Amino acid sequence: MKTNGKLQDAILEAMALEIKQGPTAKALYVFAIDGKTIAKQLGVQRMTWHSGKLTGFQRQLDKNRVRVIAQYLSKNPVLPNALVVAFKPGTLVFEANANQDPTAPRLGKMRISGKLQEINGTLHPLKEAERIGYVIDGQHRLRAIEESTVQEGEFPVIVSAFNGVDTRFQLDQFYALNQTVPIGTAHLALLRRQLGYEPPPREAYKKAISDVAGILQEMDGSPFAPETHISVPNVYPGPLSITVLEGVIDRAVKNTQLRFDWKQNASDIPVKDLQQVAKGLYVFFKGVSESFPQYWGKKPKDQRLFSAIGLYAMIMFYDRVMSGLDLNSANAVQRVKDKLKPIKDVPWGKMQAVPAAPKSTIRPEHLFDAVNDLWQKDGARPATFKIVDPMSGTSLVDVELHTE
Repeated sequence: MKTNGKLQDAILEAMALEIKQGPTAKALYVFAIDGKTIAKQLGVQRMTWHSGKLTGFQRQLDKNRVRVIAQYLSKNPVLPNALVVAFKPGTLVFEANANQDPTAPRLGKMRISGKLQEINGTLHPLKEAERIGYVIDGQHRLRAIEESTVQEGEFPVIVSAFNGVDTRFQLDQFYALNQTVPIGTAHLALLRRQLGYEPPPREAYKKAISDVAGILQEMDGSPFAPETHISVPNVYPGPLSITVLEGVIDRAVKNTQLRFDWKQNASDIPVKDLQQVAKGLYVFFKGVSESFPQYWGKKPKDQRLFSAIGLYAMIMFYDRVMSGLDLNSANAVQRVKDKLKPIKDVPWGKMQAVPAAPKSTIRPEHLFDAVNDLWQKDGARPATFKIVDPMSGTSLVDVELHTE
């Protein structure tokens, strides 16, 4: 019977360069080593929220991004960017060659003391939390190397390594490395097209929706700004999930005039059209957010505008509000607000009986019908705002609205 769980030494060696970038700086070791081999020793300290406290620092893994890099490496095994890694104390031993100036970078031999786990006679990587090193920069490249078809032992990568540094040092390095101006979502989409990357249709559609969301969130004063309005699980908090925003975009490009800027094959959509979709949604929801400031950005449990069912209902009014409107006009947002005046007193805060997310019985269409009925009154008050449960016939919302 084979032994399960037995740890085995995995000693790796490489020629390395030791560099000190200042009199008090931590030594930095640069070496080349097989990518798939070293990947088995490296993990990621994922950023998570627990009881209001932040642990780790790496953002959520973008699986689409990993897939694109892996596809590229499988056809073009070239990766000039170094993985920046913090190794645990005692796992790196550097032996400098003789007769070198100790004040200058030194060449020598690096010995890496890795570990693998024997399970039924086969060696496997340890659990992520038990590995000997953690990526500070390059988690997507690391995972893409693992997913690529390059063979183990045939694809050396560059590693810039720190030895035995604490978590604060790692966090400082991560922060510094991510202060450069990021490539925008639209720019990345353009680069993919220039390079001929074409994901399968379903993935292309999801990626295009995600691209629009990214463009929309990057706009100045966005009504869907990250963290303030939108959350990403285990990364940063916000009152609304990113999946709801992507659901709004999905409904918009299927059911409103924005569909004319959308191609059946999402890979063929020009970047300018993705930007146009984002601009239309920005102007529309900027007007909505300023028309209902007391509800916008609040937690769904407290109101129903800034929730899945509310946003899905409001996007159904897009064509009525945006028809004939010049998105580039200086008063575009104000024109949206003017059109929304007949429904400015929708009691979003009195809808707790309405589910925040669509259910089998209560759909966005039911909320749309109630808002639409109010809109037909063109601001005339008093007026009744009423939503009835279609299954039981009971009133979920029944509010008498009066002129202010």
